[in-house]
Order: sequence, then structure tokens, then C-alpha cells
Amino acid sequence: MSTIASLTATGRRMHGPASDLVELVNDDGYRHTAIVFHPEFRDHPSINAALAVVLGFLESPMVTGLVELVAHDRDEGAFVYPTGQCWSVAEVNRVYADLGEVPGVRAGLELLYAAGEILNEAADTGEAHGVYSHGGLTPWRVLLKPDGQALVIGHALPQVEISRFREDPKAIPREDSFRYCPPERLDGRSENVSSDHLSLALIAFELMTGKPVYDGLVNDIRAQASRGEGSRRLFRFRDTLPHGVQELLKVCFRPEMDGRHPSGARFLDEVRACLSSREVEGPSLLDVMTRVSRVQQRIGQPLDSGATMMFQKEQLAEVLGGEAPSRPSTREAWTPPTGTRRPPPRSEAAADPAPEAPPPAARPPSAPAASPAEPPGSSEAARWRRPTRSPPPAEATSSPDQAHPPQEPPPLRQPAAPARPGIGVARRPPRLAARGPEEEPAAPAAPAERPAASAPPPPPPEEPPTAVSSPPAAAPSAALPEPPPLPPVAPQRTPLGSLAPPEDSAPEEDDASEGTGLLARPVKSGALRTQVWRVPDRLSDEALRGDTAVFRLRLAPGASESRFRLPVRAPSSEALASLVGRHLPLRADPSGRLAGWWRFSLDGQAVPGTRAMADLPQDGILDIAFVENQVRLVDLEVVAPSGAVRLRIALGTAVPAVTIVDAVAQVLDLPEGNWRLEVGSHACEPHEILADHPESQGTVLSVVAR
Repeated sequence: MSTIASLTATGRRMHGPASDLVELVNDDGYRHTAIVFHPEFRDHPSINAALAVVLGFLESPMVTGLVELVAHDRDEGAFVYPTGQCWSVAEVNRVYADLGEVPGVRAGLELLYAAGEILNEAADTGEAHGVYSHGGLTPWRVLLKPDGQALVIGHALPQVEISRFREDPKAIPREDSFRYCPPERLDGRSENVSSDHLSLALIAFELMTGKPVYDGLVNDIRAQASRGEGSRRLFRFRDTLPHGVQELLKVCFRPEMDGRHPSGARFLDEVRACLSSREVEGPSLLDVMTRVSRVQQRIGQPLDSGATMMFQKEQLAEVLGGEAPSRPSTREAWTPPTGTRRPPPRSEAAADPAPEAPPPAARPPSAPAASPAEPPGSSEAARWRRPTRSPPPAEATSSPDQAHPPQEPPPLRQPAAPARPGIGVARRPPRLAARGPEEEPAAPAAPAERPAASAPPPPPPEEPPTAVSSPPAAAPSAALPEPPPLPPVAPQRTPLGSLAPPEDSAPEEDDASEGTGLLARPVKSGALRTQVWRVPDRLSDEALRGDTAVFRLRLAPGASESRFRLPVRAPSSEALASLVGRHLPLRADPSGRLAGWWRFSLDGQAVPGTRAMADLPQDGILDIAFVENQVRLVDLEVVAPSGAVRLRIALGTAVPAVTIVDAVAQVLDLPEGNWRLEVGSHACEPHEILADHPESQGTVLSVVAR
């Protein structure tokens, strides 16, 4: 596709979740940006027939920073905007991610203020035309010019992939389609300017921290965006974001529209207050765009010289101009012209070129060094020969007895004449560079030429003789004999963690004296030992063998409906646990730590695990919600026939009770038996979680033998 709406494409394209940004130029060379929807969305009525009533406002919005629509190609699904040279926020994030840096908090706040002014004025002006919000604000719709000025494009163009997903739940779009959605968009409710503030805050947060608010798999991101969990995730960045910025974003991220800023002016006032705080640090938006414009290579621009190029653009054109690709190389006999090239800056002697002088490549290896009266690089031939391999001027006359003359580039691995590190020169680590030439396998110098280096000093007694001075590639005959294999270590029990401070002063005892029972002596973990778990306690499945019924379930809010046969007499925690592993994944981080557990949800409210399945409606639809695991310090009392102990321990609020009991029994080396967890006077079922008992905060939990 070379042209769109009679404009020529430059080749620069930024891929998005449902549409791409394509750079165009008109006949005068002015740059435009086109939003080109993917082929599967070009016939959607929300970007065709629905725009006819607001097309006049989009073509002339009369809002500074809100770019007007100048062309629309329905066949290509393209909407063209005259933006000039600019970068989308998505491109800025990608450039800084490639650099391993983050734009910073100040740049994100300035984006909030600059784009917030545009969105507020657009909402006030568009209300008379029936346009109350942007409707599809993403990092691909917010642009930044080289001077840090913000632009907004795609106003009133909805996210067609979200609209299609509401029509067909099986047409799940990409993750980026959900990352910047307000909850009301996923539910199909009407939006206002506070919806734009939420999406803009999600975009600015990613610019501040380099990470999106919602992350994970597509279903996780969709669930997080649907519930509006942005405020809960700010806690992870409490060390990165100042307190005032956190409070600002908490209000923007609230899932209820009434709970956000009451007006656009109030939103801008709070952003301005954060910008004036001393806690806000980092580069400004102008500094960020200056950095981006320097490192981002534009596609379709003519060749320009930079700090890493040896020749100017005009000089390189002279060197390469007029030579056919099949012409043989005449590098040794070529002499550069003197009419257009700048004079050499070193001395006046360079003004008279000497083309009759032989090139440096024809000089024999035994040629004497150049006279000190003639500065290096004074001749034209010497100046134009292989500048990347020439030695520095200070080293060219440093020693008269060097192995090679200063005019010749040193060999690649010849340590006698160190070369300046650069293109084509191998640079060794500091420890290898300090060694003698005898450690270089390809060095042609004889050992007799080394100054007193034939006998290296003996190493210290405590170090092996070949630990440092052995060459990198040792001969097979010089290999050390293999050490005898270590004796096998008997498997020992290793507790999950020490609940009491280690007793360093206690005498070391034999492993056979560990003992079993309550508060047995922990095994020292000085050597690598195999984890031996105790025999797990068997769970009762009597409640799961009774009558069953078919329940209508959705594995996530907004997902398609499924039917499952579940026991009626079992509590909801046990019925849901029967789905984990078969229909629901056991969610954990890559290291294996449990990320949370599952609970039924009815009308947006979580169903406690203690509620029986018989109390849940069978004609309605039950959602399955994910409960995120939180760590809480609790007082735990372990009661055993041999005694009781009370300790303070960290427990997860979304970890099943059977897992907690099994871990505590392993740590304290409890004898085999049927243990249970009690919250106050309530005996927990195996798959109840502490989140089912919010009143347990401050309550003593008990692990009691049945």
C-alpha cells in the first residue's frame, strides 16, 4: 500500500492492537499520520455509519491539540490527520525500553496535564455534537512532537475490537486492547471525560514506571480492567511514585465513575499540585522528546552524518560517486580530490598533496620510523588510509624500539604496540591484557625476546599453580586429574523456614538426635540436602459424594457460559476446588509462589467459601473470580497432644487451609495425623482461605489435631 487518500506512505508504520499508525506525506512534503484499522474491523458500523452524524465536528473540532480529520479512506479503513513530525507514546515507551531507561515521573505528569487540557476542552466542545469523550484513548492515539507538545488523534473513534468482543465473547482481542480500558467500556455503559482521565492515567503510569498497570495473560488483564484494580496495584510502586502522585492516580483509577474527579478542572488542579511538589523528579517531556528524536532513526529520511561517521555526507558521495559495482578496487592508488575537501587541521604542510608518494601498504615491514620533524598524518595518502586501524599520535613516537613502526597499524593480537579500542580491534579483559606475550597462542615473537618473563614467579602456596597463569586453551596432557567423587549424602529433613532465631552457640549434634514431634530441632542447612516431606493428611471427600446438580458458570466475568455438575451438599470452597487443575489453572509466579485462589462471584460480590452450594441459585450464572494472595502476619497457636506452642508467622490470605496446615506441620515436624485450621471457634474446611474470614484480622489461628 503506497498511497492512502492520495497521500504517499513513507514506510514508517507503528503496529497497534486493532489499528496501525502509518506515516504519510503530501505533495509539499508535510507529514500526516493515518489510523489504519485492520481488515477484519473495516466494515464495523461504529467507524462507518455511526460517524456520519459527528463528522462535521471531527473535521473542525476547534480545539487546540485535538487534530482535525482531513481524509477518510473507507476501503482502507484509514483516518488521516495532519500531525507533522511526531511520535506516539507507544513509540516513546519502546525507545526508552530499548535504552534500558524510564522517562520518569515528571514526564508522565506533564503528559497528564497537557493531554488532560485537550480532553477537557474536547468534552466541553463536543457535548453539543453528541461526543462526550474520546472513546478509544490508547498510547497509539496520543502523540508527542519534538518540542514536547501533546496531540490527540482518533477522537470519537471507538475501540472496535472491544465492541466486537461484547457482541461475540469468543472474539477475544489482544492484551493491549484491555490495558487502557475503563470498566464502563467493557460493560457497554456510557462514558464521560472521567473515562478519558482513567485511560490517560493508565498511559501516563506506563510512561512514569516503564510498566503497564495491568499485566499478565489476556484473561487476567481483562478481569483486572473490568474490576478496575488499578488502585490496588499502586502499592507495588510505592518506592517509585511520590505519595501525592499515588493519591492522584488512586482517584483516577477508581472503578466507579462517581468516585473519580468531579470535573476536568479539579483533575488539572491536582495534576498541577503534583508537578509543583519537590518530590517529583526526572526529565521533563521536552527532555524526553529531545532524547527520542536523537536516537530514533526515521524511515524514509536522506542519509545524514553523525558523530559515529568518519566522512561527511558530501565527502562520502565523492568517494562512492561514479564507481560501478563491477569496477575493481583501486584503493591503494586512489588519491582524494583537493578542491572540495576541507584542509587538514593539523598543519599547513597538508595543503600540498603529494600524490607521487607511495601508499603505506607498499612500505616494507623493515622500514624505519618516520622522522619526528614530520607530524603523523601530514601527507594526504597517510591521512586517508584505514583511519580506524591507525594508532594514536601519542603512541606513535612513545618508544623508538617498538616491534612495528608507528605508521603501520598494529596486528590484531600483537600486545607490543597496544591499539586504541575501536571498530575492528579486539579488546581483551584487563587481566588478560596484563599478561606477557607468551600467553598469546598466535604471537610470532620468540620467548628469548621477552624481558625477564621466561620464568614467571611461583604462585602463593595456598593457590593452585595453574589457577591464574595457565593459558586459556590448555593441552589435554596438562589437564588435572579428576577429583574423587564425593560420598553420597543421606537425605535429611529440611524445614521450610526457621521460626526462631538460629542457635549459633549450640553444639552441633549428630543427625540421629534430631527427634520428631512438636518444635523438634531444625536441621542445619550448611550442605545441600534433599527435601523430605511428611506424609500428607488425607482429606475427607464425603461431602463430594452426595447429590449433584448442574450449575451455570463463567470462568471469568464476561466470559462465555459453561455448565458443570457440582455437589449440592458441599461448601462452595470444596466444589470450586474440584475445578482447579482441570478447568482452572493453579496460578503462581514463575518461581512457584501461589498468586491466589478462586471464589464464586454472584452479582459482583464474592461468595464466601463457607456458603453451601445448595444456597446458590441454579437458574442464574455464577462467575468465578480470582482472589489475589496477600501476606498477613498472624498469631498462630499449634495444639498437639504433647503440648502447645504459639508463634507469629506470615500467612497468605488466598492460600487454602489444607496448604497452610501442611506447611506448618512440615516446619514444626508435627507427627502424622489429621490436623485442621481453626479461625476463632470456626473449623475451616480444607479449601477455605483467610479471605473468607475478613474478621480474622487480630484473631489467633489454631492448628489443632482432630
